[in-house]
Amino acid sequence: MELKLTERNIWSGDRNQRETLMEVITFPLELNTSQYSSGTAGDQKDFYQISAAPGDDVILPCRLDSEEDLQDHMVEWTKLEIEPDPAGRRFVYLYHNRTTKTKFMLETFIQRVSLNPDGLKRGDVTLKIRKVTLQDEGTYRCFIPGLNHRETVHLVVGEFLCR
Repeated sequence: MELKLTERNIWSGDRNQRETLMEVITFPLELNTSQYSSGTAGDQKDFYQISAAPGDDVILPCRLDSEEDLQDHMVEWTKLEIEPDPAGRRFVYLYHNRTTKTKFMLETFIQRVSLNPDGLKRGDVTLKIRKVTLQDEGTYRCFIPGLNHRETVHLVVGEFLCR
């Protein structure tokens, strides 16, 4: 699996410092992306751990083994540690009938999450979260009910200081 950091917000006016920070920060992000297994031999589940600094954009992977078109399927992304809000919204991202259903999504995520429309056509419902915060840290689950397909990703958000 290939993960790429395509954007990075650096709060520095010094161009030389910005380039150095990008090199230092990009390297640990690639190293801190790990795949783990849990469950019994008959119920093997894989999950990924993604590490990011506050302000980063992250990619939470979720894709089928096949390149099945998922445009007509429901796709649910949830954060396992979060209960529904007072309005009953519980999804980080919800896709159904070829549209994003913001009415059912947690407000803190609505403006920051997206799926790649071309990925949907190829069995890829990877979620992009823009400008992660410390509160975004946790375990996320991707679920495609019509195919009973689930994937779990653990996001770790923290300041990664290199000296």
